[in-house]
Amino acid sequence: MSGTIENCTFINCYANQSDLVLFDNEGTITNSRFNNNSALDGNMVYFQSAGLIDGCCFSENNATYGGGVRFKSDGTVVNSIFEGNHADIGGAIYSSSGELFVDACHFESNSANLGGAIRAAEGYLFLSNSTFVKNSADAGGAISLYDGRVINSNFSQNLANLQGGAIYSSTMVMVDTCSFQNNIADDGGAMYCSNIGSVQNSAFMDNTAVNNGGAIYLGFNGEASAVISVEIKLH
Repeated sequence: MSGTIENCTFINCYANQSDLVLFDNEGTITNSRFNNNSALDGNMVYFQSAGLIDGCCFSENNATYGGGVRFKSDGTVVNSIFEGNHADIGGAIYSSSGELFVDACHFESNSANLGGAIRAAEGYLFLSNSTFVKNSADAGGAISLYDGRVINSNFSQNLANLQGGAIYSSTMVMVDTCSFQNNIADDGGAMYCSNIGSVQNSAFMDNTAVNNGGAIYLGFNGEASAVISVEIKLH
């Protein structure tokens, strides 16, 4: 049996060693707001089966996994805003397995150790028509993913203390028609791909790496096969 939350507001709620909202089956949250909530040693919103977030706002929330939402299976997030959320993994969204679809969302000032805005640990991430501003993490200032595709999205002023100012990929990522501006990392100012990466029709402007790959760091099985520090103009 599925569950639905619609037109609700959650403010200053607290969960200790548990989840603030838990769906043990399929679930949907629409047109709802989560502000200044905490779920220590747990998740803010946890879908144990397929889940949908549509038209929601998550701001200033704090959790261990997914400052806004966590998916254990397939997840969809559309038309939503995530600002100022924090988690150990996935400052706004954490997908531990399954496919994650994100479209028409805005992520700003979210933070985590891994994946400042989004951490897709396994499965496939498809991201489109979204913006990422001033998110931060050790790896993947905006996004840390296992495998996926990113299209028609903008990344600006994101920061990674180690790799991938905007995007960090541990396996494979395809990027198409995106813009990267003023992102910073030790390696891969905008993007760090430790295995296979593909970039086309995208623009890289004023990105910075302390060590290698001012714009893009491409590697293969952990060894650099190409390090590129160039500006790629949109067609």
